[in-house]
Amino acid sequence: MRAITDTRPRQMRRHRRVRPMEITLHVGAHRTATTSFQHYMRQNAPRLRRLGIGFWGPLRTRGGLFAGVMPDEQSDQTAFDKARHRIGTALDRAEKAGLRHLIISEENILGRPGDNLRDRRLYGRAGTRLARLTNALDGRIDRVTITVRPQQDYWPSLVAYAVHRGHPLPDAKAVDDIAQSQRLWQDTLREIAAAQTGEVVVLHHGCGPRSTLSAMIKGAIPAPAEHADHHLNAAPERPELRAAIEARGKCAAKIPAGEGRWQPFDADQRAMLEEAWFDDHFWLAAGAGGLATWLPHGLPHTGTTIQPDRAGQNLPSGRLARGHTNGIEERRLVGSG
Repeated sequence: MRAITDTRPRQMRRHRRVRPMEITLHVGAHRTATTSFQHYMRQNAPRLRRLGIGFWGPLRTRGGLFAGVMPDEQSDQTAFDKARHRIGTALDRAEKAGLRHLIISEENILGRPGDNLRDRRLYGRAGTRLARLTNALDGRIDRVTITVRPQQDYWPSLVAYAVHRGHPLPDAKAVDDIAQSQRLWQDTLREIAAAQTGEVVVLHHGCGPRSTLSAMIKGAIPAPAEHADHHLNAAPERPELRAAIEARGKCAAKIPAGEGRWQPFDADQRAMLEEAWFDDHFWLAAGAGGLATWLPHGLPHTGTTIQPDRAGQNLPSGRLARGHTNGIEERRLVGSG
């Protein structure tokens, strides 16, 4: 005799999730105007919420919501299970409130700035960390958005920021190890793609918050114009760095006197960092191996669409030999003669 199964709960779930809430996970990276974007979202939160767009930023994720998720917290399985239940409850509550799209923005998901400096490479544990968060979110990630910045700009900004916050000045070997690091942005992006099942969208540091938001929600609504011109948490300049170091009772002689940004890398090291970005940019523009969509300008905040800067039937114009005759070893030879 065939068993009779009550299908009402399943039908109710199907009816309730006709238009499920989409979740975009914004993972930074650090030093790519993430703080400015989060400020923009907080300031526009009431208006966005009325339009069905919700926002969880660091004020919420670091206020206990994600406690027990990341491996560096040395959390046990019980703490992780509690976090998973807590996050699931918050997601269900957001969906029942009528949100059509939730943006979760937390740049420490990939790792912390100090980790990059200690490891002397880009986000070496990104895959492990994102996999744990994916599990805590019960796999409900529709899209991961990451903003990248050319290495020759990213690393000086990160070093200055970390030193200003109390990290020791890197010695000559540390600076050289960073410049010669084999790890590229594309390695982090491969790990992001492998750690979850949502699409991966890559933006450029130059995207403003309106274009960034439009890319995250695929132009579903016109992005608000208010509070879009704030530039927060910029890297400290040399006078600020010298003052911070001297306030800690340390010698600031490594930081040249005068105005302007501090450049810890010499000309040869900067050339190596530029070569690293050339490798990444070519890979992104050529299609990112089908793992990610490269939107260097975001999406227009008018609600219209823009063609992504990636390969279609023909490769993009420019350095078409990158990645073929110009292997990764070649850029390590810059300045070695």
